[in-house]
Amino acid sequence: MIKLGIEAVIIGLAIFSIVKIIIFIVLSERFLPKNKSRKNKKDPKTYYLKRGNQKINSAEKYKRDYFR
Repeated sequence: MIKLGIEAVIIGLAIFSIVKIIIFIVLSERFLPKNKSRKNKKDPKTYYLKRGNQKINSAEKYKRDYFR
């Protein structure tokens, strides 16, 4: 059996860790989706509440709150 010193084990673990990190970076660049900025960004829509003492039925309330 080969007798390894503690220095050889630490150097081997360091090399293994560095190689593992490099492989992880390369694979993540290849397979993870890229964040691309959209060229045709829409402006955020501004919502205004209705003024006055208007009564709105439950369907209009639901539609107003759902699509907000």
